[in-house]
Amino acid sequence: MNNQLLKQFKEILALDVTSRLFNLLKANIARTKSSISVLLIETLTANETLPHFLSQEIRQNDTLFMVEHEGFIGVLLTQSGEQEATAFLRRIFERYKEYDEGAMIHAHITDIRTSDVSLDAVIDAAVAKLKKQREPWFIYSNNAYQQPTQETVKVSVIEENPIFRQVLYAELERLQLKHFSLEIAVFADGYEFLQSDFYVSSHLHLVIVNDILPRKNGMAVVHHLRHMPNQRKFIIYMMTSRMSEMDMISAYKSGVDEYLVKPFNLRLFEAQIERTFERLWL
Repeated sequence: MNNQLLKQFKEILALDVTSRLFNLLKANIARTKSSISVLLIETLTANETLPHFLSQEIRQNDTLFMVEHEGFIGVLLTQSGEQEATAFLRRIFERYKEYDEGAMIHAHITDIRTSDVSLDAVIDAAVAKLKKQREPWFIYSNNAYQQPTQETVKVSVIEENPIFRQVLYAELERLQLKHFSLEIAVFADGYEFLQSDFYVSSHLHLVIVNDILPRKNGMAVVHHLRHMPNQRKFIIYMMTSRMSEMDMISAYKSGVDEYLVKPFNLRLFEAQIERTFERLWL
């Protein structure tokens, strides 16, 4: 099997095109909490049947691609981790033994759950492993890229009282969140927050805002954020001393996600924040 033969198959992408597709897919890994698998399959016997066979076996959303190493062909599996990729290869092995009785192949899986890797690095590591280990019908794997990249979440604390503002900042800063890193900013009032450019990025954004502020109160901030085109990225906690049910109903109807009645227990506040982020990762 050579690269000239592979080029005859329209279903098989060139490596540079596959690399661009790979970069698009990995950019969405953190947002979709998914994984992709890169498979490299090497023929251990001289045959030219594998490309056509694979083109008939892969799913519609998966991709065959050329590799700049003689005897290798790649498969990019979307929405698939190591377990799904292993099941796919075992099925391929069994069917290929019947399809070409004289052929022998082996394969390598790289399960990718992080954006901090290039397709070239994945391929080079897989080729090196397969060239070193020559056992037919064996599946090797690389687990180096299974640790998810932490997603950056912006956090804004909007509170007039400088001492309490600093207390909340310190409480948020010491949170240990498995899948998220926090970029925290503090503001003395709603006007200062809305004049900043901190909230205009595409990041998921947690806003912790007091209802009473010297300029632009909390409800004005909520109204502004909930009328932005990307308003769904905001998670809004409203802090207040008002305990009436009507005030709470009004806040929730205006777009507040959580309602914190002062004074509140900081341990409870911490637990609520942690639970919010747990739900985001589900």
